[in-house]
Amino acid sequence: MGDEATDFDGFFAREIAPWLEEEEQQRRVLAAKVARRWWVTGGVTALICVLMLGFLKISLVFFIFVAAAGFVIGGMLGYPLFVWSDTFNETLAQRVFGHFGYQYQAKLPYAFLEQFERLGILPSFTRHDLSDQVQGRLDNVDFCIGEALLHRRSKNKKSDTETVVFHGLLARVDVAKPFESRTLIVADRGSVRHFVEGIFGNDCHVQLEDPRFEAVFDVTSSDQIEARYLLTPAFMERMLALKARVDGSLCAAFDRGHLWLAVDGGRDYFPKYSMWADARDPDQARKLVRDIELISDMIRLLKLGGETHV
Repeated sequence: MGDEATDFDGFFAREIAPWLEEEEQQRRVLAAKVARRWWVTGGVTALICVLMLGFLKISLVFFIFVAAAGFVIGGMLGYPLFVWSDTFNETLAQRVFGHFGYQYQAKLPYAFLEQFERLGILPSFTRHDLSDQVQGRLDNVDFCIGEALLHRRSKNKKSDTETVVFHGLLARVDVAKPFESRTLIVADRGSVRHFVEGIFGNDCHVQLEDPRFEAVFDVTSSDQIEARYLLTPAFMERMLALKARVDGSLCAAFDRGHLWLAVDGGRDYFPKYSMWADARDPDQARKLVRDIELISDMIRLLKLGGETHV
């Protein structure tokens, strides 16, 4: 993607840098106003708390209530800066993704996550945060990608803990090669096969000819013959290359005309500017470009744009 990256430098200088300059001026004005309001609110809250504890002998509970109220009011006073930050980051992403021919929305609908839940290639979770929906077409392949942060809460007699069980990308990629069955490709983790077979009943383990692939992935399918038709030696090589490229856990499924991918990279993708950082900093935009390059590399590595390519 070297030529595209070079072209982005020109695009950034022409269209992004002047806009960032304008946004930085607006950010500074808002940040200064919010900072002044927070100083005043914090000072007043601290004075009230000191008076209550030192002279009025108010209970500690009421003291905590007043302090919390001060924080809430401070958050409300900072609302204009929060709104600016959300709008700025979404507009920047739309412009940068648009340069590469993709469409960006800040929110990813839950219906997209539901498809992965139905397939059973994600760990169970109790809370979800979804963001960054990217849609586009590359090498004759339509795709949709979003970011998911999934938590699972566990309780016992002594504690209530919440653990991150997935933090990465979810992707739906069109497959030109026709198929009717459901084939799951999951990280080879002991009881995964039994878990998947328990969900889908008749799905069975698929024995493949590539020992390197089978050392990384466990494959189950509702149709053994069609699974081998989809998982050609060339495609298995590309899946191994994709796993190396994404630098994280990778699971996938062929179902309903699409390839569904779950990439657990353990990090945020499509980074956002901090409302307290200089909006003119080009490094943040370049981090965004690196994750866009990851999307393009994923689609190109899979080569799903023709019936003979799988």
